[in-house]
Amino acid sequence: GRPNVTGTARARLAARGVVGPRADDPVLAAGLLGGDLALAAAFDLVVSAPVDAETRLRVVAGLARAVDTTVAGELLDVTGALHGPTSVDALRVAELKTSVYSCCTPLAAGALLAGADDGVLGVLDRFGTAFGVAFQLLDDELGVFGDPAVTGKSVLSDLREGKRTELLRLAYLRADAAGRDVLDASVGRHDLTADDAARVRAVIAGSGALAEARLVRADAVRTARDTATGGLPAPLARYLTRMVDAVAGDPA
Repeated sequence: GRPNVTGTARARLAARGVVGPRADDPVLAAGLLGGDLALAAAFDLVVSAPVDAETRLRVVAGLARAVDTTVAGELLDVTGALHGPTSVDALRVAELKTSVYSCCTPLAAGALLAGADDGVLGVLDRFGTAFGVAFQLLDDELGVFGDPAVTGKSVLSDLREGKRTELLRLAYLRADAAGRDVLDASVGRHDLTADDAARVRAVIAGSGALAEARLVRADAVRTARDTATGGLPAPLARYLTRMVDAVAGDPA
């Protein structure tokens, strides 16, 4: 892959001798402002699209709602670490910050531009909600149990952040007292080591939380697949079920 906005900004600053904490604020600003530009560009693409005014307005309205909902979900995600691991509704957060932004809104925009009716839009919304939750559950698992060489995703950052995922919620609910002590001693520590993370993984797997989280993901996958095959034209259903298959099963 290629460096994202923050990676590119950090590399450019390093080339000028700006490294370490001195670079953190400019890098953060580059990432935030880059996101602002991307959102503005999305609205610009829609308002300049060669479609009728009614369709254009419906797509713009959907995009605006998606931004509003996703910001709420991201805020819940960021502030989740301030709450107890079992008190955060991680699945609801996944719906707000992942399903709407990454699945429901793009599907709805494409369907509107293709002239789909409200019935199809409703099916796509239900599909996107379930698929987004399944995707987020897989992403959360890979953030603890994945192979960084394959995923490009650290297996330490989510644990250091104390990210309130469904996987962590189930671990606290299913672990015994000794296991919860391991979680308390490690999760949310910015200096968490690879050995610490290994102990956390052992608790999550040994408590049955990993297997249970996979069952939750399997249920979301089943809902998405059944929604697609039961309510959409066959060509589109086949395409979407191939996407679903990519987040089904246990990652290697």
